[in-house]
Amino acid sequence: MGCGGSTQNSQEKEDYLREPENDLVDLEESIVGYPPPKPSLKGKKQIFTEQDKTTADDKARQIKVEDYRTLDDLAHALTDGLINDVQKVRTIFTWIGLQGSKKNKSKKGDNKSRDVTLPKTIVQQITQRKRSYNYLFISLCRAAKIPSVLIRGLGKSASYEVGDRDVDNLNNSWTAVYVAGGWRFVFPLWAFSAVVGHSKGTWTLIEDKGKGTREKEEESSGQTISHINDYYFFTDAEEFIYTCYPYDSKWQLLTRPFSKEDFIDIAYCSQDYFENHFKITTPNKCLYTSAGGVCDIGIKKLDKKESSYTYKLYFNHKESKTTLSSEIQLERYVAMFNEGPSVKFFVRFPCEGIYKMEIFGDHSPLCEFKLECNENINFIKPFPYNPECGFGPNSLTKKAGLRPQSHKCGFINIRKTTNITVIFDIKKTVFVQTSLIHNDIEQETLNKHVTNKIKGQELDINVNLPQKGEYALQINAKDKDSDGSFKNACNYLLTSENINKKRKPYENPIEKRIRKALQDQTCSNDVEALQKALDDFDKVDLDDKGDRQQAEERLAYLTLLKGTKYTI
Repeated sequence: MGCGGSTQNSQEKEDYLREPENDLVDLEESIVGYPPPKPSLKGKKQIFTEQDKTTADDKARQIKVEDYRTLDDLAHALTDGLINDVQKVRTIFTWIGLQGSKKNKSKKGDNKSRDVTLPKTIVQQITQRKRSYNYLFISLCRAAKIPSVLIRGLGKSASYEVGDRDVDNLNNSWTAVYVAGGWRFVFPLWAFSAVVGHSKGTWTLIEDKGKGTREKEEESSGQTISHINDYYFFTDAEEFIYTCYPYDSKWQLLTRPFSKEDFIDIAYCSQDYFENHFKITTPNKCLYTSAGGVCDIGIKKLDKKESSYTYKLYFNHKESKTTLSSEIQLERYVAMFNEGPSVKFFVRFPCEGIYKMEIFGDHSPLCEFKLECNENINFIKPFPYNPECGFGPNSLTKKAGLRPQSHKCGFINIRKTTNITVIFDIKKTVFVQTSLIHNDIEQETLNKHVTNKIKGQELDINVNLPQKGEYALQINAKDKDSDGSFKNACNYLLTSENINKKRKPYENPIEKRIRKALQDQTCSNDVEALQKALDDFDKVDLDDKGDRQQAEERLAYLTLLKGTKYTI
């Protein structure tokens, strides 16, 4: 409880983000005559202003717990003179959170002679986990004539592991208050406490930002940290359900309530994910299963502001059926692809087992996923290169003065020839370096197979692959007048096959229908039909004319999933 950076070592295996199940004094969960639970028409940002916060927090700092002998008197002091219930609830919330910095702790045996109805005693009992934050918060709200209820349910607290199916041990409780014409969630315990460093000791970090490692986590109950986290004050229902599931579905406050199965399946997202407006673009679930030894996870920022992404990949060394071989090179098994405002992470698994993926945006944790690979995948190889900015044009490309013209997707599937040209428009005078990278071919050999040439305002990069397989094309640039080093501006992942079909000088009626079918399927959402249209297109060896490139870009993620055979 409280604010600031005070810590308390947690030696016991108690989950300090779960409220005590039994308060010293019973608390009536609701009161007859309260408005019925239903979804609110307005969100937190529409009813809670910075002025409300400043006014309420300033008042909360002026109130001393020892000056009041009853909760009614304390509630009156906290709310007197405030203009609306939002400010009143905020003052009560902040005041409770501030008490941790006051060191209101009793000496051993003090409670025997102390009046248990005194606000100071109640605060001390909360620090001893003999009463819940809910009790004090609801009691003060009700004393201020603000409808408030206790809600019981499941909460994904410190003991939760992403992907857990058995969540019945996560019982918890929180509150809701009726202000500004609707019910709003407040979770005092999670607002005033956090547990850091908690670990069951089951995970080994195997890849961090493209670098291989083998760091086993130690089992630890972590540290309990006191602070004030505004996210759990008036949390919007659409976000709250990701981590808190009321037993009574009416108190989800959602138009379409979740089932328990929905709650178990939903992605495990942090408050930074919601506050910074991210969205998962692949299935919004916490468990992914591999297909062909690979899976993909997509995410984007809804406000279209630029973000930098990183990740960590873990292996569960206790629950996996196999062990990680010491011979496996643990790096470059994850690659990031830029897709306009979105990014997609492709994960290749070094062996069968259970994995965990953490995704970070602008250095903040966004979401976690449990990944299961139940396949014999000894043929999987890592990516040839794992650039920090990912594959495909990105903000660094634009900053370098390069605008992609020929290839706007980070994946290029070369089917008809081993030679391709990647073209950029140049918006300023720059020097460019290009490199071709392969898992097995020596760099000296590869250097002979990539060239670049600037013609006026156009940069042409020519790649002639020495053999079929998977390659990375690295493009570095620097300003002509700069004395600094070259910096990575863009990268592509290239995959080739031995296809050398004869070209035809014209299109007959059947071929015209095949081209039209490809154009139509490129605009559809039917992945299988698009793949068939591409296959039909290739069988008759029609000229691209841009149709095949567009279809291939749309299907790039599926090709990656099934294309790992080309890494052999």
